[in-house]
Amino acid sequence: MASNVFLEEGDLTPRLGDFGCSWLEPSSTRDDHHIRAVYGLPEVLGCPVPNCTSKATFRADVFYFGALIIEVVCGRRFFGHGVPGGFRFLVDWVWSLHGDGRILEAVDAELLLEEDGGDLNRTQAERLLLVGLVCSNEDRDKRLDMDAIVEILQSDNVPPPVVPPKRPIFAPTYHHIHTMTTV
Repeated sequence: MASNVFLEEGDLTPRLGDFGCSWLEPSSTRDDHHIRAVYGLPEVLGCPVPNCTSKATFRADVFYFGALIIEVVCGRRFFGHGVPGGFRFLVDWVWSLHGDGRILEAVDAELLLEEDGGDLNRTQAERLLLVGLVCSNEDRDKRLDMDAIVEILQSDNVPPPVVPPKRPIFAPTYHHIHTMTTV
């Protein structure tokens, strides 16, 4: 996730890249100017979010914002070999620690305020991780909207979101279809 946020030279304007719901492959035509964007099932691509398709939504943006927060605060990749505890996704590991009352163990130690000049205190780190967990709820209707997220992140007077100790179970009533699109 964080590896897909690019900063422009000079003013550091953020630009977002692909967040893993599609990949590009060369076209089968001889024209080098054609590429094929392939969209597929979240399970096939390794996406834990049920609406990871070719259609962008505000709720999907919230999910990926939460994933980005978790990845940055933990200092680890969102999925793959860097996830501790044998979990496939970083968010699952953070949920596990949260359920055990040990969510701060997920924080990258270099970010915490210590003699090394870190930038976060423990309260800020916990607040960020709780926001990340709420944003990454697989049920898109249970995710916060961005206005609420911004309010929580901008003010210490706004309490962090209430996050249950266990990740909510989500059973979608539909199934996505694997599609291919030529761009």
